[in-house]
Amino acid sequence: MHTEKSPDVYVKTVLTFGDKPAPAMAQIALRKTTQENESEYPEAAKVLKENVYMDDICHSENSATDAHNLAKDLDKVLESGGFHVKKWITTTYQATKIT
Repeated sequence: MHTEKSPDVYVKTVLTFGDKPAPAMAQIALRKTTQENESEYPEAAKVLKENVYMDDICHSENSATDAHNLAKDLDKVLESGGFHVKKWITTTYQATKIT
């Protein structure tokens, strides 16, 4: 017993997804990452707060350019928290007026 020594501190850096609290811990980490980056990336933070379900980001933009710019910002925010997007999937739909 070294009572004069400061205690050692250990930080969990990887979640084992077989553990029951792992999904909740991942969501808490995502929320914290979003809060920490909200002032620099407000649109990305809004998407992460409002348009995330489980591990999917479900969001639409009006143009491919807007979607590309938002994806770059989302990547920056997520990477700052240790999250890495495996792949982005995009689809372009042409609106059709029904008469």
